[in-house]
Amino acid sequence: MPSSYLLVHAVVPGGARVVLLGNKNIIGNRVHGAPVGQVVWNSAGQVVIPGGRRNGGENWWQSGSREFFEETGVDFRDPAVRAANGVAVWPPVSFVGPGGAYAVTYVEIAGGHINALLTTINNNIFGNVPDDDELFNMFWQPRATAPAVFGLSPNPPVPGSYQDPQFLMVTPANVARRDQQMAAAFGWFVTGTNNCPP
Repeated sequence: MPSSYLLVHAVVPGGARVVLLGNKNIIGNRVHGAPVGQVVWNSAGQVVIPGGRRNGGENWWQSGSREFFEETGVDFRDPAVRAANGVAVWPPVSFVGPGGAYAVTYVEIAGGHINALLTTINNNIFGNVPDDDELFNMFWQPRATAPAVFGLSPNPPVPGSYQDPQFLMVTPANVARRDQQMAAAFGWFVTGTNNCPP
């Protein structure tokens, strides 16, 4: 199945554009709102754009927005949420990469809303609101430097980092998958930020 991502961006005072990125957990215990045994996430421990597989019948906007909601608890499909954040939705851009087809939908919010949106998302994540516990947190990154923050997660992680305790908590049955996912490159994150509106 093709993958779909939603990249939130904004223009801040001074004219620079920022993008909303996330630190991915290595392991999770909740999928689609239900507790599960330990799972090792794709892109484990890496910096990511929220997203995932497109379901049958969904268009790029629907799937990207659903995935963003499942990971952050913020639903840009809701007109009230869009209005509250001064949202403009840019048309999805589709690409073909080594893993197949994928698309990024670009959602621009009014610059005055970036702090409130980030606080809401991180409060949701810390409060276990999202359906999936894929993200450790989210942060704003200047668009110009965003491609440089993507990359493989160090294995083992830097001592004291958020990945460190998760790395050690991985059960023996999941160690091979952990190491594979921490070393799995997803070039579409770089492509997605490079194609974000200037």
